[in-house]
Amino acid sequence: MDLVLLTKTIIEKLVKHQDAVSVKEYPTVDDNEIKIEIVVDKEDLSMFLENDGRLLRAVKTIVIASSCINLKKQVNITIESY
Repeated sequence: MDLVLLTKTIIEKLVKHQDAVSVKEYPTVDDNEIKIEIVVDKEDLSMFLENDGRLLRAVKTIVIASSCINLKKQVNITIESY
């Protein structure tokens, strides 16, 4: 299961500026951990942070569940804008 592709697909369906979405995986010291960074347009970022970040938590829940089922690895997801 490609968690980056899964994350990008979900995020692109939620934002107004799909072309501005970037999702990358970064190496970690621990082999049992995956770090994913999401970058979205500045206008779209507020949608993920409002209501105490419920939308971002929902995305994280889906990706983490997929990782637990398929890869048995922990996932750390961050979101930023440019």
